[in-house]
Amino acid sequence: MSLLLRWVSFYFKYGVPLAVVAVASYVIFEHFHPWKAAETVLPHLANETRVSVGAGFESRGDQSERHAEYVYFPSHLRDSKVYVVRQHNSDPITLEESEGNVVSPLAVLFFVIAIVGSVWFWVRGRRGVRPNNSRERARAR
Repeated sequence: MSLLLRWVSFYFKYGVPLAVVAVASYVIFEHFHPWKAAETVLPHLANETRVSVGAGFESRGDQSERHAEYVYFPSHLRDSKVYVVRQHNSDPITLEESEGNVVSPLAVLFFVIAIVGSVWFWVRGRRGVRPNNSRERARAR
């Protein structure tokens, strides 16, 4: 098996499931322990569930920035608005509202393809690969 095929196989077998668990863990953690400052500026929409889809923290010297990105379901499926909450140093928190772009559906498509590939690698098993029977052949001699 070539080295590239081994890396792809490793990615689909272990990398994708690990990424899915990491993303799901972050979303669940953020749901139960939200950023308190973001809750004050985010809109409260009726019959909508707020989901954090990204966050980050950057620090260089005495400059720091924290940001988090949120969407609301099920309305995100219709209008694809993304709410970005930012805080520079100790400045007041700002809220930016942006429309979704072409990258979001492509990222979802890539994620779905990766999950399908992972399931395919785990379900198909090792069919077609013969076991190493060198011990049995040595005993038969």
